[in-house]
Amino acid sequence: MTASRARLLLLQLFLSKALGTVLAACQDLRHVQGQVLRFLQETNPVELSEAKGMISVVPHAAKSHFHLVLGTVTMFSAAFTRDWSYQASTGWKVRRRQKMGRAQTVRAALMRTYSGIALHAPKEQLLACVDKEIMGNILQLSRDKQRVGAQGA
Repeated sequence: MTASRARLLLLQLFLSKALGTVLAACQDLRHVQGQVLRFLQETNPVELSEAKGMISVVPHAAKSHFHLVLGTVTMFSAAFTRDWSYQASTGWKVRRRQKMGRAQTVRAALMRTYSGIALHAPKEQLLACVDKEIMGNILQLSRDKQRVGAQGA
């Protein structure tokens, strides 16, 4: 990796953390939820820098808006899993394989995002929902990833 590429990645990571911190400080909850959802929808986790950005922005926003951010990621994750199951059953075989690779990357990024939320969350709020809402979603994504991988083989 070239020095300029490394500097660019560091700058992107810094900006992602800054955006997450700004969202954490924002008091307009509808705006925060909309921005987190938009960021999840528009991020291309196949690109490493974008995946790292998602894994950084969302957990930083959860520092002050834990339940809102966790609920938004859970909603996105459920919609992604539901849409993927439908698209995988109707697509062409080659396109399906390409989409499967992207879907696995999205699932991996979402699992890391849930882990980041757990790391950045206020501990008193985290303990109440770590098993069901965080670990349950990570396990669901992992099961979906394994099931889809077995179907594609």
